[in-house]
Amino acid sequence: MAKKVLEYIVMSSSSPRLDIEITKIYNEIDAFLRKETRSDKNAEHVYLIQEVSRNNKLVAKHQQDLRSFAQLRNIFVHNPFNAFADPIATPNAEIVKHYAKIRDSLINPPKALSIAIPAQKIFTANLQSNLVDVLEIMEKNIFTHVPIIEDGAMVGILSESVIVSYIATNKDSIITKDMLVSDLGNYTEFENIKSETFSFVARDALLADIYDLFNQAIKKHQRIGMVFITQHGKKEEKPLGIITAWDLASPDFIV
Repeated sequence: MAKKVLEYIVMSSSSPRLDIEITKIYNEIDAFLRKETRSDKNAEHVYLIQEVSRNNKLVAKHQQDLRSFAQLRNIFVHNPFNAFADPIATPNAEIVKHYAKIRDSLINPPKALSIAIPAQKIFTANLQSNLVDVLEIMEKNIFTHVPIIEDGAMVGILSESVIVSYIATNKDSIITKDMLVSDLGNYTEFENIKSETFSFVARDALLADIYDLFNQAIKKHQRIGMVFITQHGKKEEKPLGIITAWDLASPDFIV
């Protein structure tokens, strides 16, 4: 029993104090804010948050949390009862974890490519692909969209809505086993797909930019079928990765 108590004491003493961890995170964020604004050491932390939030979407989004955590840090650092109560309180571990995630997202903002389905895993077709074969693969793997690639560049997309539009417009037409993707004509071209939109971003786009694209689309009552990441954000380029709304559903992302 005594051995277990001793082990507990050693373990507890070696664990980082969470109030000190909050101060450490605060200092790292403070250094980041000062670098962004090129402010001197006399500038208030809250002022720095306000200034950086004017041009930094991540800081703007987390502005209220950053202010709250700064106040919490001040309570620990300027503890009036330090002589007999150190620390004055112990912060919740989940709160510290959340503050750390915000710090990480500010100092090392995640790139869109970090969550994208990479190019080597993207199922694609070309204009000479057999249409029924492609549709069978889509159905088997629950693929909603298939990029159409010609000479290394995207020329369109094949999706359920494309097939529906084609059949609805060409009422006497049928899908035969010999049809090619090219037989769908211009229905596969991005600008002719009316039920959804597609966005293209450059390879250095941030994950926060992707969230912003989807949020703006929602406000406009639009549906983004897929976001394509290419070298320079041009649809004529080969996709490096793709992102759908499902890829943004992870609770682990702080953006």
